[in-house]
Amino acid sequence: MRIRSRHIAPLLLVAACGSDSVLDPDDRPEPPPAASLDADFSFFEGKTPGPGGTSSWTQAIGTVDAARTDMAPLRIPHALVAAATAGQGQRDGNAWVWTYSTTVDGIDYDGYLRAIISGSQYEWDLVATAPDHAPPLDDYLWAKAFVAPNLFQGLWGFANVDQAGDSLVAQASWIVNLEGGINFAFSASDSAGWRYERSANGNVLTYVVFNQARARVTWFPDGTGNTWTIATSTSCWNEELNDVAC
Repeated sequence: MRIRSRHIAPLLLVAACGSDSVLDPDDRPEPPPAASLDADFSFFEGKTPGPGGTSSWTQAIGTVDAARTDMAPLRIPHALVAAATAGQGQRDGNAWVWTYSTTVDGIDYDGYLRAIISGSQYEWDLVATAPDHAPPLDDYLWAKAFVAPNLFQGLWGFANVDQAGDSLVAQASWIVNLEGGINFAFSASDSAGWRYERSANGNVLTYVVFNQARARVTWFPDGTGNTWTIATSTSCWNEELNDVAC
């Protein structure tokens, strides 16, 4: 089974590309990082603004909630990749295979993450079996990735799991930033998507339509942050999540 292509918005950070080096099947490849599928919004969980104005925080929560909804297709693949890459992987002919067995939302998933050499890059298959999934999955090719051999960048494509189909319904691209973190972009649309950029100094979430920013949320380690939309100016919140001058 293969994932059939479909046009996705051209807003991804990077497409996976190879190198001039010759890859050796005997060399164990490094699997794509689970962080390439992980939009961490834990900063926005379990917080209550102090007394005072909270319009900036409320606007930020609205943008983040929209991102959570749109990026929901990443949640289970992220868990499966994280479970698979907890192991070391084993050689299987010309392939390398990382198996997993894990439970997500009460449903058991078994399968593997498999790598083969494809030209001057690695091609990865994320395969799942889950009889209790709706619809049931049996050796189902959920996602395919192409990763540069230096693990600097990669591209994921996701199949239509809601119908156990093989059409490409979403993509995510990722790149290692200058701090060694993973920035990624996600799109399930011909026109729109999200960019998630990580930094020790703060994270940035951007909503993009036709490659133009329409909304942005930035949050910092000290609890402060700011938000912007194409229809509003930048507004900021302090450690108590109350509005402050930017």
